[in-house]
Amino acid sequence: MNKFNLDRFVDILKKEWSEYFRAYGISLIVWSCIPVLLWIATLVFDIQIDANSRGGFAGMMVFLAMMNVPEKVYGKVNLQREGVAYSMLPATAGEKFFSMMIYCSIVTSVLCFAGCMLMDFLMYLMPFGGFVGTIAFPSDFWEMIFIVLSMLVVSSVFMFGNMIFKKRKAGKTIAWIFLIVFVLVNVISLIFNDLVSVDFEIQPNDEWIINLVLAMIAAGFYFGTYRKIKTQKY
Repeated sequence: MNKFNLDRFVDILKKEWSEYFRAYGISLIVWSCIPVLLWIATLVFDIQIDANSRGGFAGMMVFLAMMNVPEKVYGKVNLQREGVAYSMLPATAGEKFFSMMIYCSIVTSVLCFAGCMLMDFLMYLMPFGGFVGTIAFPSDFWEMIFIVLSMLVVSSVFMFGNMIFKKRKAGKTIAWIFLIVFVLVNVISLIFNDLVSVDFEIQPNDEWIINLVLAMIAAGFYFGTYRKIKTQKY
């Protein structure tokens, strides 16, 4: 059973559909209702929050949800005792990976963002409160691609961390991200400090390079997750 089979893939999608909502349904509701707390804050502190700020806030909720969902839904798949049942599922590693990717990367981001937008719009319609303007999608193509790829990078990193760590998966993944970024920043600064003056200003023609790098990072971590599923030992 090494080849991808559509019927098996649909079966595992159906199986994990109910498991996903049992494990993460309440969390999705909580993330989606955060804009209500933001609206309440405008009443308490007598402030106004514009559409751009609220859109960024909703995006942050989506990022947090994507960091949290792998551990909540698939947190036991690499554990010695609980993971055996997952390894025995009648599906290939590829089918399991794509199902995990769909729920962690696509379903979570779409449902969380849609929920945040719905609650934000309902609060905007209230005759009182400080929500000003309605949230609109970015019109710039490269900006949209950047946002999507950034979400995929976050999702892929935390999916991989979920397969690597046994306990406190999200927390350990965050800690390793900070450590790696800290080391890279210091190494790069040491290399370039005496050699060149580095201009970090992003030019318009650099956007495709940034998006390409993000795509490669996401693809690398997704592949790492797939390999971990395929080679997991119990």
